[in-house]
Amino acid sequence: MRTPRTILVFLAVCLLVVGCSSTRLGYSTLPTLVAWRIDRDLALDDDQRLLVRDRLNALHRWHRANELPRYAEFLGKAAALEVPVSQDAVAGWRAGLTEAWQPLAQRAAADLAALALTLREAQIAPLSRRLADSNDALRRDWGFDPGGQGTSGAQDPVVEARIERFRERSEFF
Repeated sequence: MRTPRTILVFLAVCLLVVGCSSTRLGYSTLPTLVAWRIDRDLALDDDQRLLVRDRLNALHRWHRANELPRYAEFLGKAAALEVPVSQDAVAGWRAGLTEAWQPLAQRAAADLAALALTLREAQIAPLSRRLADSNDALRRDWGFDPGGQGTSGAQDPVVEARIERFRERSEFF
């Protein structure tokens, strides 16, 4: 007969394996998903689709070779920290995460510019409307109405909205 501890260890190992597989699958399909999203938002023509696919695949290869090892090193350092975690350690993580996006953004900038040069007004206008709608939704979610005024009845709507958003994200994770 199996002990509850053995069953828990087995379940934990299974979850780790599934989690790693899901992450690997998600990372591997990211260029396809991003290309699909760009095409959906901009209604690309065939030449633009080819440009996006080629540039995303090249960016993905570069990221896998150059950035993933840096992420692994960063996560290894984070895992090695002693508990309780200090405020300075959390600040260091935040700075490290901010730094991690810069090489990717710099690398992708030329590719985005190449695509932008091929876009027509008929592709840009619908995206502009969707982005404006999204900005309005974010303003509402973070405690401002679409006109930029604070919501009535709240002590500090921005702080309250941020706390609620943090709570939702914490529950999700």
